[in-house]
Amino acid sequence: MLKILGIIFIILSGAGIGAQASGKLKKKTEMCLSVGGFLRELSVIMKYSCDTLFILLSELSERESMKNLAFLFCTIDNMNKGLPFPAAWRVSVERDKALDKELSEMLFSLGECLGTSDMEGQLMCIKRAEEELSAIYENALCQYRKKGRLYRSMGLLGGMTAALLLC
Repeated sequence: MLKILGIIFIILSGAGIGAQASGKLKKKTEMCLSVGGFLRELSVIMKYSCDTLFILLSELSERESMKNLAFLFCTIDNMNKGLPFPAAWRVSVERDKALDKELSEMLFSLGECLGTSDMEGQLMCIKRAEEELSAIYENALCQYRKKGRLYRSMGLLGGMTAALLLC
């Protein structure tokens, strides 16, 4: 009986590892969608409110759709502590572990542009970031569709193989 439970545990562990790897790919696509929503909403409120960047980011942070963007809240906290926007943004994006390298680089370049030019220039930077994000999202979605199922299957098969080898 104990041997059967051990085998089941090994198989489920392999399946869990595969599901976790697939979940990382899915999380990247979801983060791209969240950042895309942030960029669209920032663009809209920037056009119509003409407030400072701190006020705009504070307003966005209160929205339910922005709750999983940790870098946004960290940026506001850093700006409250006296850091200028570019430094606060950079530190916040670096510390956000939910962002992968591609998203971080895109957000770094956006942070260097925001607050340094007139409204039209900033809106152009946001538009450029949206275009770059679109390419990142398409790549992430393609990877998830190709490899997500593979990771889940390989995890299960790997667990089954390990269980058979240990029997």
